[in-house]
Amino acid sequence: MTGEIALQSPKKRRRLDDLGLGNDAIEPTIQHYTNDGIITSLTQELERLDSRRVTVLISRSRALADKGRLTDAVSDALKAIKYGPTLAEGYLAAGEIYCIQGKQKEAVDVYECGLRTVLPSDWSILYERRKSATERMNRKIDFVANLPFEVTEAIFAQLQDHDHKQYIDCANTSRLWRSVVLYQCPMLWRTITVSKSSLYHRDSAARLLSSVGRHVQHLGLNDVPDRFIRTLLTLVEEKKVASVTELTLDQLVFSHLTDLSLMIMPEETQAAASILLQCPMLERADLCAALVAGPTSLYDICNSLILHDNVRILKFEGFESNTAGADFERLFTHYASSQSCKVQQISIIKCESWQVCESFLEPLACITTLRNIEVRGSFSYTERDSFALCVQRLKALPNLRSLAFEDMTCIRNEVLVRLVQIDGLESLELVDIYELSTKLVYILADNVSPTLKVCKIEKSYVTKEAMAYLESKLKGP
Repeated sequence: MTGEIALQSPKKRRRLDDLGLGNDAIEPTIQHYTNDGIITSLTQELERLDSRRVTVLISRSRALADKGRLTDAVSDALKAIKYGPTLAEGYLAAGEIYCIQGKQKEAVDVYECGLRTVLPSDWSILYERRKSATERMNRKIDFVANLPFEVTEAIFAQLQDHDHKQYIDCANTSRLWRSVVLYQCPMLWRTITVSKSSLYHRDSAARLLSSVGRHVQHLGLNDVPDRFIRTLLTLVEEKKVASVTELTLDQLVFSHLTDLSLMIMPEETQAAASILLQCPMLERADLCAALVAGPTSLYDICNSLILHDNVRILKFEGFESNTAGADFERLFTHYASSQSCKVQQISIIKCESWQVCESFLEPLACITTLRNIEVRGSFSYTERDSFALCVQRLKALPNLRSLAFEDMTCIRNEVLVRLVQIDGLESLELVDIYELSTKLVYILADNVSPTLKVCKIEKSYVTKEAMAYLESKLKGP
């Protein structure tokens, strides 16, 4: 009776209420049992509550997994293990979700923890699940061999390997990886910078570019040896590096450059001029304008070439602008007046200006170091007197050996006769000259200089007999 009175006291009842057990379901238990019996009964009730909580947590964990919320699902499964450490359901649920996430090692650890805790009656299923997870953990799956190329490329791109060392390591993994990384993942090789301090050094950079060069769009060269420059030019000629749209070079690259060939877009004339300024040892410049892109100015380029006294060979092709004749005039006037000028050959091919031709022909004929002059398809409509004056000055050039003119009009017959009479001239080429006729060829043949060995006439209305007569005169008596 003392126990019943004590249990029915307000203080005890408030304690039971705080525990959430002061309800009608357990009221009879409180009233009819002693303290020992109450403890046993409440312990059993708590175990039943934990069991129901585990069931609820596992159910919610599976629902979350079905929704793709795997992190939350794992959290509920681990809580279920906490509330029911001797129940296999929590371990099975957590291990299953880890397997879905691809975390086979974590799944194996969960199953092994369960085997140490749960009742022997549940060991068999945990053993089976652990064995399956272990097999998956030890299985080697090559994602490169199984995924589409674009997915593989996106995975490799996540490395964000700016110096490409990791990409090369991946390529060295196996033949399959090498084939995929080097040849089927162009996005990885869009930008490459080669320098002595980078991974690419000496022959390794050349070998890499020979494999991935067709993918490279942005190429940077910093302090690379001359041998690599020559190798790079060979790769360009072989079209193994053919997609570069942007080239970044430091000044050291140009310090020993002697030969330079540039294809210049209209908007890139200042960039081309800047490159020329960085080539103090330049001896040969082959400059070609991209005709399909529209008129390209020579102003900046000629200003840069004026600063070069080492240049020996100059070739201009495809430049068209209102001031092309004036730009050439400024450049050739400088060479004609420079005592250190070394220019020996000038070729002007398919260049046009809407100014008269004499603006550059006269100073061109005053460059005393010239040996070869070639003007093809350029400034076709010349002034008669201007070209006559040019030829007169050409006769005074001491080193002139070769002349070639193509597609030119308004040339008087007596001027053509003066051409074949230039002392020291060894080769003359006249192509598509409107004024040339059979009668004129006979006149030229009778007036050729003794030094002239070759006189090539094409695309003119001249008979074979006249050409044969000219050839006989060139061979001498």
